[in-house]
Parts: sequence; C-alpha cells; structure tokens
Amino acid sequence: MTSKTDRTGITEIATRDFKNTYGLTSPANQSSRKTFSDSFKMTVIQDYLNGLERKEILTKYDLSPSTFHSWIRAYTAEQKESTSLQYDNEEHTDSFLQKVLIENETLKKIILMLLDI
Repeated sequence: MTSKTDRTGITEIATRDFKNTYGLTSPANQSSRKTFSDSFKMTVIQDYLNGLERKEILTKYDLSPSTFHSWIRAYTAEQKESTSLQYDNEEHTDSFLQKVLIENETLKKIILMLLDI
C-alpha cells in the first residue's frame, strides 16, 4: 500500500500545516474549549478557601491561571451580593457578625492570592 506522500509528493506535515493555515481542519481535529460543572468549580474554590496553595490547585486540577482567577472573582462577587442582601434582611446578631468576620477572612485570602500574580 502506498502512502499519500508517495502518491502526491506532499508530506502529511505540509498537508496539516496547509489545512491549519487556511482553516480547513475538521472540528474533530481542533482543540475544544474545556467546560466545567458548577460543582467542580465549587470544589476548586473550596480547596482554595481551605488553604490549598494556588499553584497546587492549578496543577491538581490542570487549570489555567486565568480560569482559576475568573472563578474566584465570580465567587467573590456572588458572596458580596449575598452578604449585601443578608445585611438588609437580618438583624445584627452575633451569628450574623460572625458570618461577616468569616467572609472578611475569605476576601483577605482572595486579595492576597490576586496580589501574588
């Protein structure tokens, strides 16, 4: 059996490069964008909040730094909005103040992580 290179004189590498250059690759050959479930994202965020270092998380879950940071930003925004609503609706009890103190510690960790870029 003869290969394509033998019949055409064009190598497979040259053919692949030509297809990539002119957008002729099939979707099966193109790299696809990863998608992650919300539960997976929360697992990653909880690992970070529990003290696992950023580099360890990126390695453990094979994540890019930008993906990880975007999840942290989104989580922080959700927590801020959630706390704002709670503040408007709850009485100022010791348990509420304790929640605020915990959130402050969480935000401090996130800020330190972002400054570590």
